[in-house]
Amino acid sequence: MELLPYGDRAPAPGSASLLDLDNFPLGGLQHAEPTVQGGRASLEYIQRAVREVMDGRLDALVTAPISKEAIGAAGSPHAGHTEMLGELTGTARPVMLLVRHTLRVAFATTHLALRDVADALTSEGISHTGCMLADGLRRYFGVDEPRIAVCALNPHAGDGGRFGDEEGRLVAP
Repeated sequence: MELLPYGDRAPAPGSASLLDLDNFPLGGLQHAEPTVQGGRASLEYIQRAVREVMDGRLDALVTAPISKEAIGAAGSPHAGHTEMLGELTGTARPVMLLVRHTLRVAFATTHLALRDVADALTSEGISHTGCMLADGLRRYFGVDEPRIAVCALNPHAGDGGRFGDEEGRLVAP
């Protein structure tokens, strides 16, 4: 695939555009070492990409993992770029979606320690995530009749309250 500099024209079929903000010197990279400079560059690229989409110059934005440690060190108030994307687009409750072939996984929470997930879950949040997922599957993946499974939080889906009550209290409704 040919890689072209990002410009005002869409890339030709079989090529892609690369936007270089010239905000990160490649000579000083250390493998697997989060830095303030790297975090700042990640934040600037995300902000610019969102602006390009919101202004209609791009049709979509697909992200890859970024270092949460680096963006935190760079001063981001967001736990990750899902929350940042929500703020930049005016979306109160962004939904993170992972895609691998025909499997799509949406999360009812984002960027939390496992010990905090149960307290963050609500029936409304689970329902919101399911509705957003169903709408996205129809609109962007051509799935006319989405079938959605909701995973249990606790082992054996709580086993009647023996391993937690969240399934009966939050998930089932």
